Amino acid sequence: MKFQVAGSNSASGPFNFVGPDGTAATFFTISGASLAQFNGLRYLKYQAFLTTSSGSSTPTLNDVTVCYSNTVPTTLTTNSASGSYGGTVNLSATLTDGVSPLSGKTIDFSLNGNSSGSAVTDGSGVASLSNVSLAGISAGNYPGGVGASFAGDAPYLSSSATNSLTVGQVSPAFSNLSSPTIECSTPNTTLSGTIMFGGLIPSGSVAITLNGVTQNAAIQSDGSFGSSFAIGSLTPANSPFSISYYYPGDVNFGSASDSGTLTIVDTSVPTITLNGTVISLWPVNKSYRTINVADLVASASDACDLSVNLNSVVISKVTSDEGTSTSGDIIIAANCKSVQLRQDRDGNGDGRVYTITFRVSDSWGNSTTITAKVTVPHDQGSGSNVVDSGVADTINGSCP
Repeated sequence: MKFQVAGSNSASGPFNFVGPDGTAATFFTISGASLAQFNGLRYLKYQAFLTTSSGSSTPTLNDVTVCYSNTVPTTLTTNSASGSYGGTVNLSATLTDGVSPLSGKTIDFSLNGNSSGSAVTDGSGVASLSNVSLAGISAGNYPGGVGASFAGDAPYLSSSATNSLTVGQVSPAFSNLSSPTIECSTPNTTLSGTIMFGGLIPSGSVAITLNGVTQNAAIQSDGSFGSSFAIGSLTPANSPFSISYYYPGDVNFGSASDSGTLTIVDTSVPTITLNGTVISLWPVNKSYRTINVADLVASASDACDLSVNLNSVVISKVTSDEGTSTSGDIIIAANCKSVQLRQDRDGNGDGRVYTITFRVSDSWGNSTTITAKVTVPHDQGSGSNVVDSGVADTINGSCP
């Protein structure tokens, strides 16, 4: 004796009789064989095949017992979800019995196979879970990243579903970027800043470009970065200098760019160095003696303005401890590069002292002065020691 079984959701069929492998080529031949392939069908028929080796008797079938439980299959669908790296997503799924929604059922959700929590279906069979964290999930597309499952409860069978998860990149932002003002001739400066998105720190490095030189600054765990640049050759002449900050992005973060400026200033005064020459005018004959800048000044220089030299030095003023402005004892040349001093002194005095003030300025308005003295002794004997009695006459040069 052997059987085949057919199932349908309609009393009128169709009914296709099959064996345990689901085809008409096989037969059920043992008790307790599974009929699970017919789950969910309302009507069940069987046909029996009886044979005997006895020609004098006819086999009969007294009864057939089918054991079943009243179970209902379920259908679960879940929506796709999308969010940004480090952010959250909203998850939802719908549970039905194939026709009507099922309420009050617990749906378990997962992201990339990791449990994300559970929710209970409402009257429409919808279970929703809001603000599910995407922590630990890199930006990208995950075809089966959203999972939902119903464990089943009598009489409803379990079901599950998946859908796609999309995690997008975020755009980091720069802050605290360097835009320093630096004194000329400073050898180095560090250009730095911070890059992050909220509390999320990107990986890699930031390319910092100054005056055509690019250096990569590694991003630290707190989002800070910095790199030291040699700036000793930069002068105020081309200041300010543009600084560019560029982050190329990584798997989770998009690219970012920003800018700053480096301003070079010169607040230091130039230097004048005297040559140490001592000039004493003699004889006392009321004639003029021309004193040139180079007669008393050895050099002039400026750390930031290489154009400053001996030729930059001018005579800004000359004073005398004798005479008056109308006496004509001091004549500064129009170009302020020399002065004519009269070889004269008060016969009743202690000699004459001319004080020459030299000045030099750089291109950025910084200037310095230094003084040197030229004397006219009272005589060549005991009166040769000249005493400076203070300013009696002042003649100013006309050069800026």
